[in-house]
Amino acid sequence: YKKIIPYPRVNRDIAILIKNNIKHSEIQKVIFDSSKSILKTVSLFDIYQDKRLGNNIKSMAYSLKFQSDSKTLTVVEVDKEIKKIMKQLKTKFNASQR
Repeated sequence: YKKIIPYPRVNRDIAILIKNNIKHSEIQKVIFDSSKSILKTVSLFDIYQDKRLGNNIKSMAYSLKFQSDSKTLTVVEVDKEIKKIMKQLKTKFNASQR
């Protein structure tokens, strides 16, 4: 039995430029570790590679679902979590937002 949360989810997408040798599982772990309290799911929905992005660079797009167990989230709260996630991706992998 799993309790249904009555508060709405907030969906956000992010796309990052990252080196080809970095795996989805590594990125997913950093994303979850950066936002443990309200991030519920992380789904990879696109990988794009092109010479125009740079040598050994790919674009990876993720769908993130945020939800609180105790309240409706504000835009400010979700934006703060996105910033934390992007900061950690930059620190760990030198990733940049696309």
